[in-house]
Amino acid sequence: KVRMIDMQDMTRWTEETKDTLDFSYETGNPSCVEWTSDGQILTVATENGNLMSYLGSIPVLSTTNGILVAYLQSLQSVKIISVADQKQMMEVHLKIEPSFLAIGPTCLGNTHKLRW
Repeated sequence: KVRMIDMQDMTRWTEETKDTLDFSYETGNPSCVEWTSDGQILTVATENGNLMSYLGSIPVLSTTNGILVAYLQSLQSVKIISVADQKQMMEVHLKIEPSFLAIGPTCLGNTHKLRW
């Protein structure tokens, strides 16, 4: 098990139970744990030779056009909603994580191509 500890308030540390990483018999017990220098990715090596990386947070990425809002829902998924009625219009799945988004009345632009 790898447990996450909230240390933002240095006077009181609390375990983030919802962020605990459990490892199965097949993956093996953790043998080494390391954060990237920017603190965004946690990589865990196990005794069985597995290497797993976990993203600490999803970047905030969004764009608007009139009543449309598009935002990064996961690393490869953009959700488009209408703020007029809070209705989800569609979800667009991408092959790789975008670094920017743009939305028009009938199209969504991301780092790699236009879609809709």
